[in-house]
Amino acid sequence: MLESSGLPKKYVPRIRFSVQEDKCLIVVYIDHDEFQRFEIIQTPSGTANIYQMINTYDRRNIEPSPVSLPSKEGSFSSILFASSVILKHYHINDPTIIGTFELEFSERDEKKQEKLVEDIERHLKSVDGPDSKLLIKKLVTNSIVHENVAAYALALLFEFDGGIGDTNVEKLVIHSKAHFPIQAFDSVFEITNNGDVYRTSMITCYGSEGVSLLYKLAEKSECFATLRFCSKYGSSVFDNQEFPIKRLNEKVELKRYVNKERNQVTRMNKSACGVWFHCLSLENEKKFEEYLKKETCGLRWFCKECSDPFEYWFYHNLPRRVYHEPEWCDVVDRPESKEKLLEFGKELEKVKAIVEKEEKKKQKELEEEKQKIWEEQNLSRNCWTRLPLELKHEVIKKLDLMSRYAMRSVSRKDRVAVDSSNLYVPRVRLSIKEDKLMLMVYTGVEKFLRLEFSRGKGGVTIYKLENSYNLKEADIKQVPKTAILPLSISILRSLFLHKSALLGTMEIEFFGKDEMIHVELASHIMKRLWRAIGEKRFLRVKRLVFSPNMSRIVQGFFVGLFGDNTVREEAKVDEILIGVDHIVPKVLLNKVCIQDEMKLRNVTTTHHMLDWVGDNFLGRMKRLENSDIGFTSMHFSKINKFTIEGFEMVSRDEKLNEHVKMTRCVNKEENLVLRMNQSSCGFWMNMVSVENEAKYLEYFKTETCGLDTLCENCCDPFDYWFYRTLPRRLYYEPEWCDVVWSQREDVRDSVEFLSRHAGKRIKDIVAEERLSTPNEKNPVKSWGFRKMVENVEESSESEESDESSEASEAEEESSRTVCELRVETSSEFPKNFYHFIDVVLFSIILFFYTFKSFVH
Repeated sequence: MLESSGLPKKYVPRIRFSVQEDKCLIVVYIDHDEFQRFEIIQTPSGTANIYQMINTYDRRNIEPSPVSLPSKEGSFSSILFASSVILKHYHINDPTIIGTFELEFSERDEKKQEKLVEDIERHLKSVDGPDSKLLIKKLVTNSIVHENVAAYALALLFEFDGGIGDTNVEKLVIHSKAHFPIQAFDSVFEITNNGDVYRTSMITCYGSEGVSLLYKLAEKSECFATLRFCSKYGSSVFDNQEFPIKRLNEKVELKRYVNKERNQVTRMNKSACGVWFHCLSLENEKKFEEYLKKETCGLRWFCKECSDPFEYWFYHNLPRRVYHEPEWCDVVDRPESKEKLLEFGKELEKVKAIVEKEEKKKQKELEEEKQKIWEEQNLSRNCWTRLPLELKHEVIKKLDLMSRYAMRSVSRKDRVAVDSSNLYVPRVRLSIKEDKLMLMVYTGVEKFLRLEFSRGKGGVTIYKLENSYNLKEADIKQVPKTAILPLSISILRSLFLHKSALLGTMEIEFFGKDEMIHVELASHIMKRLWRAIGEKRFLRVKRLVFSPNMSRIVQGFFVGLFGDNTVREEAKVDEILIGVDHIVPKVLLNKVCIQDEMKLRNVTTTHHMLDWVGDNFLGRMKRLENSDIGFTSMHFSKINKFTIEGFEMVSRDEKLNEHVKMTRCVNKEENLVLRMNQSSCGFWMNMVSVENEAKYLEYFKTETCGLDTLCENCCDPFDYWFYRTLPRRLYYEPEWCDVVWSQREDVRDSVEFLSRHAGKRIKDIVAEERLSTPNEKNPVKSWGFRKMVENVEESSESEESDESSEASEAEEESSRTVCELRVETSSEFPKNFYHFIDVVLFSIILFFYTFKSFVH
C-alpha cells in the first residue's frame, strides 16, 4: 500500500486511537497544541455520529456528521468502520510515517481485545485493500491491553518504518501534589539484534516510590529497569549517594552500587541534562555494557534539549487529560479495590481543580496580553509601525521570499525587522555563459524564482519567471546603462547578504573550458561581494556545488568567499551520466575528501541514470580512488548481484552500528579495501586505500544511511526531489545543462545523442504529468516579484555608501559581454596583462594562506 510515489512521505508525530464500549476516539497530533480530534459515538438507532474538532476538546458546539453504516454484525461494527474510514482518509491514502501510534482499550478481557484487533484489521482492509498496514516508528498501548494482544495488533495493523521500532506499554500515576511528571520507570524486556525495544513505562507525578520500586522492577525485567528523574529533582539524589565517581563517557558520570544479596547492580548516571538510574542483574550488566556506555542523555522526553520537541510537550502535558478529556483517560492507573478507588477519585478531583485553575489563569493572561497590545500600541490608528519586533517576526515568517524582500524596501524599520527574522532558502543557482546569466532561487519543492539576464542595446534585458521555464510567460524588464554581472550580483547581495539568511546550497556554473575566463569571472564576483562581507553582513552557505568544468583553483575562490565555517559543510561537484533506460538517477559514484582543519567535505558526485554502471564497476571505483586523495563510494537505488574479482573477503556481516552491517574485502596487490554496507535503507560501498582506512574509520562508523540523495526516507525532502528531477534540465533548459558529463572529446557525440534521447523521454513524461495534473487558473505571482529590480536599486542606494562608484563602473562595462572578460591580444595588451598579473597574484596569496589543503 505504501508504495513510493516519487515524493517525500508525510509525517505526523502521534496518532491516538481509543476504543470504549459504545464509542471511539481518534486524535491526530500535528504539532504543539495542534491536533484534529474525531469522536465517533453510537446512536440508539445503530448508526454513528462523528464529531470533528480542531484544537479543542469541547464537542458541545460541534454539529455532528451522521453516518449510516448498517452492519449485520451489530451496531458497534459501524463505529469501527467509521474509524477505519477516517484513518484511511487522513493517513493511509497518502504515504505517511506516524511517529507514535497510541492504542487504548477500556475492555479488560483478553479474548474481547483480540476480537477488537481483528475487527479493526478487517475494516481497514475493507476500505483500503489487503495491504492496509500503518507505517509507524513506535507503538504505545495502555496498561489494560494484554501483552499478547499488543503483539497481535503489531503484526496485523502496523509496520515499523525502516524495520526498527519501539513497543511500549504506558501508564500514568497521578497525584494532587504535582500535575506534571516527576519520575518515570521503564522495564526493558527485550532489545533485538536489529534495534527493536520492548518496554513498559510507569510515569508518576509523585516521587515517593523511588529506588525501592526500581529494585522490584529489575527483578521482573529480562534486561534492565530504569528510573528517570525530572531535571529539577534528580541532582540531589545522585549527589547524596556516597560511592566513587567514574567517567562513563565524555558527557556522563557514573556511580555504581552492587547488592550481592539481590545479585543486582545499580548504575547511577549524571550528565548536564540530569540524572537516571539503571538496575539490572550482574550477568545482564556485562551483556548490555556497550549499550549503556553509549548513553549521553538518558532522560528521554524529560530533557528539553535532547528530546524531540513534540515528545517533550506531549508527556509534560499528559496528566492534563484528567481535566480536558475525563472520558478518555484509560492511560491513568486506576486501583481495583473499592477503598483505594475512593481515594483515587478524591485525588483525581484535586488534580482536575489544579489544572482548571491553571488553564483559567493562562487564558486570562492571554486576554490581558492582547488587550495590552491593542491599548499600548494604539493599533487602531498605526498598527504595523507600532507593533513590537517579536510580532512583526511572526508575520514575516508567513511571507514568501519575494514578499519579504518587498517589505524590506518599505522603510528602515521594516528592513531591520526582515533582516533579523531567520530565512532559509534550500538552493540558489548562479549560471554564467557568454553574454547571458541566469539566477535561480528555489524556495521549496517545485517552487522557484528564475531570472535570465541577456545583454541588449544600451543595457540589460531581464526575463522574470516564477515556477516556469517558458520565456514566453516571462515578465520582461529593460535596465539601461548597466552590465549583466554587476546587476545580478547586486540582486544576490540584496536578497541574501545578511546574517539571518542561510542558503542550503549555492550552485555556481561557468560554461566553457577557458580557465582564464573563469578566473576573471570569479575575481569580478569576489570584488563585488567581498567589500560587503563584514561583521554584520554574511553570505552564509551550507553546501557549495560547482559545475564539472570548473578548476579547483576557481572552486577555491568561492570556498573562501563563502567561508563561514560555522555553517559550511560541503564543497561538491555534480555531474550526470546519461542513460537510455531511466530519467532519474539510479547509481551515485562519489569521490570524497574530508578536511577536518577546514570542517569541509570535498565531494565529486556522478549521478548515473542507469540500473548498473557496467561489469567493470570496480575498475571505475579503482581509477577514481587512485586519481586523488580521500575515498570512493558507490550508492545503489536497488541491489544487484555482482562479483568482487581481485578482492579477498576478510569479514562478513560485521555490525558497524545499530543500523548497518558491513562486509570487508581486501585487494593486497593494489593495496585497496572494499567495505560493502547494508542497512534497512539499501546498499552502498566504500573503497579506500589500506593506509587511509583508519583515517576515515570514524566517518564510516557513523553512517546509518549511505544512500545519500537516493533515499526517500532519510534525505532532505527538497534535495530528494531536486536530484530526482535534475536530469529534467535536458528538457526544460537545454542551453543551461553543463551538468551533463561530456568532458572528453571522444565520448561527446555519444553523450549528446543520449541527451537528446533522454530529453525526448522526459518531454513525453512531462506531457503525461500535465494531463493528469489540473493547471492552476490564473496563478498569482509573489507580491514584489514584478518590481524586484527597482527594489534592488532602491535598497542598494540606501545601503551602499559607495554606490556611485559602483554605478559608474557598471556603466563602463555595459558595452562588454561576459565572454569579453578575457585577456586581449590587441593593442591593449599591456593594460590587460597587468590586470591579469593582479588577478593571478591575488589568487596565489589567497590560496596559500587559506585554501592550501583544499587545493591539495
